[in-house]
Amino acid sequence: MKKQYKGIDIFKLIFSICVVAIHTRPLVNVTNTNILKIYEMIMNLAVPFFFITFGYLISDKIRGKDSNRNLKIALKKYLKLYAIWSLIYSPLTIYGIYKNGGGND
Repeated sequence: MKKQYKGIDIFKLIFSICVVAIHTRPLVNVTNTNILKIYEMIMNLAVPFFFITFGYLISDKIRGKDSNRNLKIALKKYLKLYAIWSLIYSPLTIYGIYKNGGGND
């Protein structure tokens, strides 16, 4: 039976929205410093949350008799996903750098 982590899933949804907000900067015109401090505190939790959650879930997955083999399989799977998404995202990044003058300010 597969374990379900409903609390983690809820926070993954919330923090995935935060990651989008990090990249889109929705409060760029807000001048209220209190709102900006709260916003920044919440945004600073998003990426570490995903690293911690990934570590917890992967460790939960690889425990057992053949943990070394399970770890190798899991790492191979996630590295493959990382490579695919890097290839998909790289042209967009290169285009953005080119469009903004090569990053030279």
